[in-house]
Amino acid sequence: MTSHFTRRGPTFKYHFSIHVSAVTLRDGVQTPPDAAFSVAWKRGEKLATTSPLAASTLLIACEQTLSLVCTMYKAPPQGGAGVFASKDSSLTLLQGRAGRPLSTFKQLGKVQLDLAPYASIEETRSERKLVLLHDGVPVADVALVISSRWLKNFGRVRGESANDLASSRAGSSGSSGWPTADEDTQSECASDAASDAGSARSEAELDTDDEIALMEAQHKQVKSVRPPGKPPAAAKDSSRRLPRLRFGLRAADASASLEEWRARAEAAEEARAAAEAEADEARACVAELRRQLEEAEPRLAAQADQAALYDKLLADVEALRAEAHRRDEEGVASALALSRAQEEAAAARREAAALREEAEGEARRRGEAEAESCRLGAAEASDGEAARRREEAMAAEVAEARAEAAAVRRELEARAAEVEQLRGTERAAVLQMSREVASRRAEAHATVAQLERRALLFASLAEEEAAGESARARRQWREAQAKREEVVHALADALLAEGKRWNAAGDTAAARGFFEQSYVLQPRAVALLSVANMSLKLCERETAAELYRKVVAAAEAGGEAGGVRMAPPNDKELAMAERKLVEALGGGEAEGGAPAAAEEEPLDPLSLERQLRLRLSAEVVRLQAQLEQTRGEGAPAERRGDGGEASAGSQLEAVLTQLHRAKAETARALREKAAMAKELLQQTRLQRKAKEQRLQLREANTKLEVQLLTQGGAERRGGEARAPAAPPAAEVEGDEAEAMLHQVLQEHAERVMLLTNENHELRAQLIALEAKMAEPRA
Repeated sequence: MTSHFTRRGPTFKYHFSIHVSAVTLRDGVQTPPDAAFSVAWKRGEKLATTSPLAASTLLIACEQTLSLVCTMYKAPPQGGAGVFASKDSSLTLLQGRAGRPLSTFKQLGKVQLDLAPYASIEETRSERKLVLLHDGVPVADVALVISSRWLKNFGRVRGESANDLASSRAGSSGSSGWPTADEDTQSECASDAASDAGSARSEAELDTDDEIALMEAQHKQVKSVRPPGKPPAAAKDSSRRLPRLRFGLRAADASASLEEWRARAEAAEEARAAAEAEADEARACVAELRRQLEEAEPRLAAQADQAALYDKLLADVEALRAEAHRRDEEGVASALALSRAQEEAAAARREAAALREEAEGEARRRGEAEAESCRLGAAEASDGEAARRREEAMAAEVAEARAEAAAVRRELEARAAEVEQLRGTERAAVLQMSREVASRRAEAHATVAQLERRALLFASLAEEEAAGESARARRQWREAQAKREEVVHALADALLAEGKRWNAAGDTAAARGFFEQSYVLQPRAVALLSVANMSLKLCERETAAELYRKVVAAAEAGGEAGGVRMAPPNDKELAMAERKLVEALGGGEAEGGAPAAAEEEPLDPLSLERQLRLRLSAEVVRLQAQLEQTRGEGAPAERRGDGGEASAGSQLEAVLTQLHRAKAETARALREKAAMAKELLQQTRLQRKAKEQRLQLREANTKLEVQLLTQGGAERRGGEARAPAAPPAAEVEGDEAEAMLHQVLQEHAERVMLLTNENHELRAQLIALEAKMAEPRA
């Protein structure tokens, strides 16, 4: 029969190896963090891949070798020896996720590689660097080492030799009529029409030395069944005829590929069905999301209204802050005006003293001048003209001195009026300062009263809850009350320990908040002493003194402190309260033996005024003594003769210079006083604002406690109404009440921590705002 296959030129088997050194990704290639890569080398149906490679940078180290066996075809000679036809293969860079199979990897870049230039008689080794493309865009560079080795056993089947191969490679490149490497997947061995002994395998399917050896054995078997000297037609006996050889490995590979493609088609169909199901689910999810969005629109509108209300409240707060800032500026301006008035009063007093001294000096000089005139008149009675001139001069000087004395007297009267006016202003300022001290004491009483109200409220809620219980559950309530007292005691101890920890960390305000919560849960002298100590550290002496008085009063009344029942303080706590009370009132010393830290407490305006007055009085007395001493030293010089008046004038100028210097020092002292008064006012305002915020936070905390306890009692009473009357159910109800109490106390502690943190944040914002407000004034 006629063969359906086309005969090709001489064929040679080559073993090609590609050693992949490294792959370098180009800049701009985006990969996920857990990306993995693999290099695939494919020729026809043959495929070789590397193991998955991880990449932490753009450089991917590989150092793996890929191998394939390929059939090389040689063109017929055209005026000389032929060369190998092109043998195209592809090199692909795959990308996927680490830990997943290679079948899930996707193609990232690809390049075509012709194997014909690397086929030779001897083993070859070439280093190459190829560029991988994705839709014509370079994505990576791969460094390769390509090696080839000729399988010589293939020549025994085809009758080729190394000499034929060498002579063929010396020829031209061949004509375009010969088949290319893409066609070798369809080629098979040509069938001999005259021979019925069977057919040999295709050259393209002989890829290994074992297959070549099998082909030689079949040829020998065919030759052994043919009698010598007979044509091939003589061997037609069916009993001695060899069966035809089956199709080679390419046919089997084609069949396997067909089955694989069918399996892939079925898998693709299943994937398509799954994708449609997922699309239906996605559409259902979209519809559900739309429905939820429609339902959420009213809530979003309500939230928008709440946000608008919140913005309005913020605007109101900003307006209040601006008003407070304006009032602070007015207070600072009034303080500055008061300081200026005090400076003017001091200057007036100094000028009055100076004028008084000048008048006294004039009077003394006038008396001395009159005595001198009498002496000169007696001494110069013989010289009438000279005596008259001197008497006229003396009379003129006396008249001038009297006029100056009258002017000085009028000036003194005016200065005295101004001094009286300034003293009135000073008395008004002192009255304002005393009112400020009284307001601070009132705030201390309000703080202590609020703390007592919170403790009483907590205790009264527990009593009301006990009174509201039914007769059936009173016994259970007493048992639960005992457990509750244990839990409250443990929580109070925990809050006390937390306050000590915050005190050790340096946050005195937070520590006082924890101590107050401990006292509200369980009134004890140690908690009240801790609150008083923290108030003393925060320079709130009035509040601390009031709390220490409560502890002393509780010891005298046997545990009653302002209507709050607590255990009487022991001797140690009582001694500490008495000692701290003396310290808070300003008559004690600190625990370490050193005086109380007066630098931390705000300056007392009355004591400051007294200190400044004493300093100014001492300075004036010193200057007056120095002036009298200077005049006493200058009096003998005036009595010595005509040159005495010049010496007295120089001494007077020196005294006036010293008076001006003293006036400058006094002005500087007054400026320091004004600065100290300004700082005092600012510190007082800050303390007042901080106290107001702490009172607001305490009131909010008390409201939350009342709400939580009321809600817990209502839930417990509702549970009793629904529960059966059996004793086991009552026990379960008691356990539930205890668990609910634990939960309420835990929520209470969490809210206390939240309010403490908010207090810290508000305090930080207040400090920042005060600093920002102080910047324009600086």
